[in-house]
Amino acid sequence: MMKILIAGTIAGLFSGVLALFLTLINNAVIGLPHIYSTASIIPIQNIAINEILLGVIWGIIFSIFYSILYNSIPGQGVSKGLVYSMIVLLFSHIRWVPYNVYYGFAPSGLTSAYIGFLMFATYGLLLGHLYKPPK
Repeated sequence: MMKILIAGTIAGLFSGVLALFLTLINNAVIGLPHIYSTASIIPIQNIAINEILLGVIWGIIFSIFYSILYNSIPGQGVSKGLVYSMIVLLFSHIRWVPYNVYYGFAPSGLTSAYIGFLMFATYGLLLGHLYKPPK
């Protein structure tokens, strides 16, 4: 059990840091509307704490489900982690993106979708690489 918690923490930490950098790059360079588009109002430290802390917390939670569902997920190693993370992405964004689009925040929903895709892909690749089930 400890191995999956460590793998989930590391994968969540890296995906949270990636989400932070993608959000900051989006706000400073790309300029697509995002949940943090008012970053001049929200201190960067708060965005960092949110993205990284939630990345770690959800990384641990998702890794526990990964270990439970491990034998049911197709693929091996890194590809197994990637398949799992794309399933989690689908279920986590299936409501979020249409909600944003419906209420007139389509660009924000699309920005969340691409940042979420890259974040979950990183999470899945790391989780698949780090976690080896007990024999």
